Amino acid sequence: MECLGPVSRCAILHTLSPISPSLLGKTYLAGTVIDKCQSLGHRTLYVFLSHIHAASTLAVSIVHSLIFQLALSTEDLQAALCQASRENLKSNLHSAASLLKSLLDCAGVAFLIVDGVDEIDKRQRELLLAELIKLSTECDTARILVCSRPEDDIDRTLGTSPNIRVDQHNSGSIQAFVNRRSSDWIAKNRFDRDERSEIEALLAPVASKAKGASLFVPTHKLK
Repeated sequence: MECLGPVSRCAILHTLSPISPSLLGKTYLAGTVIDKCQSLGHRTLYVFLSHIHAASTLAVSIVHSLIFQLALSTEDLQAALCQASRENLKSNLHSAASLLKSLLDCAGVAFLIVDGVDEIDKRQRELLLAELIKLSTECDTARILVCSRPEDDIDRTLGTSPNIRVDQHNSGSIQAFVNRRSSDWIAKNRFDRDERSEIEALLAPVASKAKGASLFVPTHKLK
């Protein structure tokens, strides 16, 4: 998966599978992007949002998380954070987003990954996305990836930002995973030829019916 070149700074990663968040390909891919960025030494900030805390998750608290992750990287950024107004930072989303931009301007290129935007309150995600879009246009050093199920309000807010559909890109990887795991399982249990043929026939449609969702999705076919 190529995520580190001169790509657009704001994108949305969609999956259409109406299943629990822990099984979504989009979250696995978000984790893969984070691992890739970190392995190459890039400054990487990330937030994984959950419906469990939807009622208490505010847009400003998400920006706070990104700020503190960024500030931890150098003493200079920590000093800049300490000089910021605590009251404005605590409750004012615009002030917090402005501080994040200032820190990013000093820090250089950074990758921001926010997964599960659809999991939080509609008003809060509208506020968050508005600030992220503003950041993507005003801060040349920010590379932003937003991961979400398809929601009309999110689509409208992000507008023409690049859209990557997980369910349309990972069927090959799911099939490779099924083939490898089933082959290992069949070999381990020493099934005879007829049993093996029956098992393979039962597993054949798994990838096509998965619609992009899998608990473990190898991503080598997406690179």
